Amino acid sequence: MLLAGYDVEREYRSLPFGSQVIVANMAADVAEMEIFLCPNYDVEQSMLSVDKLQEMWHLPEDGQGGWPPVLDLSQLKFRRQLHEAITVVQVSNGDDDEKEWVFKSLTRDLRYMYNELKMLLTLPTHPNVIPRPAYVVTKKGRFGGRHGVCGFVIEYLPLGSLKQRFLDASEGAAPAVTLQERFRWSRQVADALVHINSASPIGFYPDLKPDNVVLRARSVVDDKSSAARVELDAVLLDLEQRGGWFSWSPPEVVYVEYLEILAGGLGEEYADLRDEIAQKLGEYMPGWTPGSQNDRYQNLDGGFSGPWKALLEGRRKMRENSDGERGDDMLDNAQVFMLGKLIWCIFEGEALIRCGIDQELLQDNVPDSANSVSVAKTPAVFPEFRIAPAEIRELVRSCTAGAPEWEGRRRGVVVRGSRLVPAGGAHLDSKNKVWEVTEEETRAVAKEWWANEVNQARAFLQEVLDAAPSGSGRGLLGKINTRPTLANVRGDLLRLESQARHGIGG
Repeated sequence: MLLAGYDVEREYRSLPFGSQVIVANMAADVAEMEIFLCPNYDVEQSMLSVDKLQEMWHLPEDGQGGWPPVLDLSQLKFRRQLHEAITVVQVSNGDDDEKEWVFKSLTRDLRYMYNELKMLLTLPTHPNVIPRPAYVVTKKGRFGGRHGVCGFVIEYLPLGSLKQRFLDASEGAAPAVTLQERFRWSRQVADALVHINSASPIGFYPDLKPDNVVLRARSVVDDKSSAARVELDAVLLDLEQRGGWFSWSPPEVVYVEYLEILAGGLGEEYADLRDEIAQKLGEYMPGWTPGSQNDRYQNLDGGFSGPWKALLEGRRKMRENSDGERGDDMLDNAQVFMLGKLIWCIFEGEALIRCGIDQELLQDNVPDSANSVSVAKTPAVFPEFRIAPAEIRELVRSCTAGAPEWEGRRRGVVVRGSRLVPAGGAHLDSKNKVWEVTEEETRAVAKEWWANEVNQARAFLQEVLDAAPSGSGRGLLGKINTRPTLANVRGDLLRLESQARHGIGG
């Protein structure tokens, strides 16, 4: 606890990277607060030096694909915190001290940050992918004096994310999004995904959602009038490759993630089920073991998500055995699924898709259409369409083939006020404030929903294990293989964008 006369700054600066400042109680007078400085030594101990990473990655010493300049953490000046892992900073290096940058770092499980750094340093540049880091940032550890890489500095795009853009537009805080912008952003994200997937052997993107697409202003001169105008372009960021939220990930990934959680978390009471699931996971992903946030970084292609790496391995085998012909690329299929959901958000003007039970559920504290008196005033729920053009609706449907929502299976609970309640199964009291539902009812609905999800997951994994080498199947596998390729989706979007620009179709 901090006491009078305590040299807070000195103690704070002496803490190892990743330590915490805990405020036990809030008070109007800071002197009445209980504040604790809690050191954390694990992060610094798991840091790797530039030399060690270079030994693993073998990057050129300079030029494209090489190492950026290295800064010490003390050369960054804090400006504001945008996210747990994202800090706006200024760099004190004598060049442009007033320019704002983003410092990306993690205070746990640094392997994801190192994997992203490798991706950014090896991926060829593209206008719709965040540029390679301008600097790598190191910090001297408290023990041994080793300088470990604690993060990197990248371009700061102050216009924010697609998610924030649609939230602002819905509240009247920003202009309405035009149809041409919707086509352009969708096509640019597809461009970025095709580019990332062209980078062999590590290229794929598993965390697509409006939060991870930011906007950059670009000046354009009209060919006819020579007048200048500003267009906003979509830029993809966050290349950690750790996977995404359940609500955004394709079912072939989500179901395996469910089973990983069960195999790594069930106690002895369910030992038979746990061991059965673990055995099947081992057949699907040879060498599989339950993960841990304490795992140290290893130089592995494709990151550390078991289900996504399994799809990456499937792509590798497909290319080895294709004899020049394209087979079913489930890694491509999985990314098309997420792209379809993003296209739905863009053309419906929605920041959330509201169809899963994960972090997004806790962000969505609005009446759902099933319980609202005025549906027109409530946000849409995937895959409900209201304003998207007909051809976009068909494209979204084909991209998201296999989504449980097409079969009428939606999430079982929603947030109302500060409570979780059954979706579509409760109602307001006379004051329109309290949802008249018991905890037991909510628990029963949630249990039934999860039981069905786990059954679907086990059935899918068995289908995969029983499938022919071609990957064909009559269940979920068959639906997955009907999805278009990323390249085909990009082509469709380019065609529709051109038609919209020239006023063709609707």
